[in-house]
Amino acid sequence: MGNGEGFILIDEQANAAQREALTAILTGKAGGPFGILAGTLTNLHGPQYVAIDVKLDGANSTVRAGGLLELDMEPIKNPVSGADAFPGIVLPQGLLYRESTRASTKNFKVNAGVSFGSTGKDAAWSPFDWPVR
Repeated sequence: MGNGEGFILIDEQANAAQREALTAILTGKAGGPFGILAGTLTNLHGPQYVAIDVKLDGANSTVRAGGLLELDMEPIKNPVSGADAFPGIVLPQGLLYRESTRASTKNFKVNAGVSFGSTGKDAAWSPFDWPVR
């Protein structure tokens, strides 16, 4: 449908049942938002089981995943004053989230079957609640 390419990384500490459940969710077989997103992919790499380290600190959050993914976020800078800015998006019927706060990628590199880098681009953090159906 969308001819997209993606990858799945799962924490190496997940047990067999968790790995199976996460794989079903992330491949879209369990339905929900990922069922829709999976329909846009023609090539999906993984799952790969790696050490995942997430440090949640708002616009300064970081993620490392087995040397395959690096993400460092930073606040967006107001171009006039240079002050940190925290714009947000509200989507009452959003597919993945209802509200998010935007940031910028200080560093974003992926090499997990798909390779790319994106520094100085859009990043976000958001609470989410995906009910089990």
